[in-house]
Amino acid sequence: MDKRRNFARKYLFADSKLNEELDRIFVELKRIWEGKVKEYADLPVINFNSQQTFNMSATGETLAILASKIAGMQTSDGKTVLYTVPTSYKCVITHIIIKDPTDNLSGGTNYSFGKGSDANDWAVTINLDGMTTGEYIIIQNIGVSKSVYTAGDEFGIKPVTGSTADADATIDVIGYIY
Repeated sequence: MDKRRNFARKYLFADSKLNEELDRIFVELKRIWEGKVKEYADLPVINFNSQQTFNMSATGETLAILASKIAGMQTSDGKTVLYTVPTSYKCVITHIIIKDPTDNLSGGTNYSFGKGSDANDWAVTINLDGMTTGEYIIIQNIGVSKSVYTAGDEFGIKPVTGSTADADATIDVIGYIY
C-alpha cells in the first residue's frame, strides 16, 4: 500500500492537504478490500480509455481518477456528465474532488451528483456557497449504501441551486471499475 500512496503523492497530488486526505482514503480502501483481496499486485500505470489508472489487486480491479472535467456551476448550466462507465464494466465512485472554481460560488447551496437527468443518486444538497478560486472540497460517501453503476451509466453534477456568478469548477471523479 505504501508504494501506491507514494506513487499517488508523487504523480497525482502535490498539495499537502490532498496528500493527507489521500492517506486517509488509502487506509479506508485497504480496510474495505481486506479479506476480498489477499495480495496486491505491483503498481503498474496503465492507460484505460484515456484515463490514468493503477492496478490495486491481483484480480484486476482498478482505483482511478476516472474523470477530471470542468463543469458549469450555475443553475442554468444544467447537468454536466463527468464520467460514463465503459462497456462491459461496473463502477463504484468513492469520492469527488471539486477544485479551483473560476469565481466565488456564492449562492451555490444545492448541487447533486449521480446518474439520470437529476443526477441525484450519489450525493444531494451539497452546499458550495462561498467556495472560491484556489480552494477545493472532497465529497465522499462512507457508510452509506449506494448502487453500483453499470456500463453506459452517466455520472454527473447538476446545480439545482447554483452559484450566482457565471463560474466553472474542475471536478475529479475517483473510484474503481471492475
